[in-house]
Amino acid sequence: MTRSSFVARCRAHLDGVGEDYRAHRRFASSVGWSMVVAGFACIVHGLLPALFTDTASRTIRRLHGVIERREAHAAPQGSGAPLLVLFALFYAALPWIVGAPPLLAMPLSLLSLAYLPAYWWSELRPIAC
Repeated sequence: MTRSSFVARCRAHLDGVGEDYRAHRRFASSVGWSMVVAGFACIVHGLLPALFTDTASRTIRRLHGVIERREAHAAPQGSGAPLLVLFALFYAALPWIVGAPPLLAMPLSLLSLAYLPAYWWSELRPIAC
């Protein structure tokens, strides 16, 4: 598959669902995480039948409704940036809080903070598909 055909397929799909790339990413990610959580609940339920007796079935019914009403489903308007900043700052400070040696703490802190410009860049740059 050539890059241009892939880009054309991306654009066709986004046009078909009436979303731009960012809205589609948020929608698909929220559906995906719901499925992951329900999957883990199913696995635990298989091992311990008294737990999570209807979690997966409720999730499936809810997601079915969301996908059926997709055009009416509004992607969350909030940004993930405040939560990302909170986590990045927490994980940047954590090595210092637990007393890690500076030669270990500094790279870990910088790596944690590197997510902030990466997120900003991913939200602002033009999207190809």
